[in-house]
Amino acid sequence: MTQRRRFLKQLTTAGLTLPLLSAFRNGEYIATSSTVRGNDSIQVPEGEEWRKVIQDSISSETSTDNYSDLLAAANENIFRYRRKEFRIKVVDKNNRPLEGVKISAIQLKHDFDFGCSGGYIQDKVNSNINLKREAISFSDLFNCTTAKCYWDERWHQPIEHEEGKKNTSLFVKEVQWAAANGLRVKGHPLVWNVRKALPLWLDKYSYPEQLKILEQHVRYMMQTGG
Repeated sequence: MTQRRRFLKQLTTAGLTLPLLSAFRNGEYIATSSTVRGNDSIQVPEGEEWRKVIQDSISSETSTDNYSDLLAAANENIFRYRRKEFRIKVVDKNNRPLEGVKISAIQLKHDFDFGCSGGYIQDKVNSNINLKREAISFSDLFNCTTAKCYWDERWHQPIEHEEGKKNTSLFVKEVQWAAANGLRVKGHPLVWNVRKALPLWLDKYSYPEQLKILEQHVRYMMQTGG
């Protein structure tokens, strides 16, 4: 959590630039590097900018930093973006308004997505008591989670490392666990246009063909994720 706060603070104060890192252009795959702008200009690998940001923030900040500026902005934005006025009408069984009635209301859910990538799947949760406790706490705290669906980034199960051989088993299990525990699910990332996340076999196709394959992939993942 401390690293995450430092990362967010660095984003807002150090002038982090995350441009479109790569693109298809004239039928060719074009990859570009990104620059983190601070006191010095530092080249970082595409798709790994967050590692350098966290490293810099840890080395440059002290534990006495309480992030008061971020907390103040967050509290202000809660009132601005996450709250609104509403009215509760209390009626009897004949739908006639009641006056002077004391009620107690508890908010059970909200529209704001609050969560992170849990990566839980049911068979592993059932076989590990510590993981089960962690998963229960996760679903009690959050109302959404991420099911990972990298097209071809191999730190996680790639969807289609080899052309035509799709593997969505882990993605589907993460979706199923989330649905069984009442969590909204975000597939991530449906498409990530950095070199390490795109299949190498895609390069042999022309630009119009790549776009068609991309559309087919997106439609397939949307249908698979439900």
